[in-house]
Amino acid sequence: MAEEKKKILYAEDYESLRIVTMNVLQKEFSGYSIEQFADGSLLEDRLKQGAENIRLVLLDHNMPGKKGIDIIREYSRTKDFIRIPFVLYFSDKEHLGYNALIDGAFAYVPKGIAKIGDLIFTLRKALKYAEVHAEFTESLQ
Repeated sequence: MAEEKKKILYAEDYESLRIVTMNVLQKEFSGYSIEQFADGSLLEDRLKQGAENIRLVLLDHNMPGKKGIDIIREYSRTKDFIRIPFVLYFSDKEHLGYNALIDGAFAYVPKGIAKIGDLIFTLRKALKYAEVHAEFTESLQ
């Protein structure tokens, strides 16, 4: 049986931005399976299934259902998700990014075409962090 691909979870309610960002993610992170969600409640339903093979959660804040910062607050510091970086990718006021860090986010990136390089750089750092922790955890077993 083949090992299941490592996953990136991505939640964004604005469809055209989700499509563009998915194209970038699929190109830049082809070694990962990317699951996309149109609202926070759908992402939360997925998180409730467990953290197995998840290496990163990228999410917007202002979505229908559950807000991104609420998901970060509820999941990022739990036993199952503590080693999985949550990255807030949002277009709200900057203070929301700082609040996300306080609540457990690995990082935040303001949205914008000019920021796509920042997003890719941040996600690479976050994935490196996740892989190091996953290898360390596996070595303990």
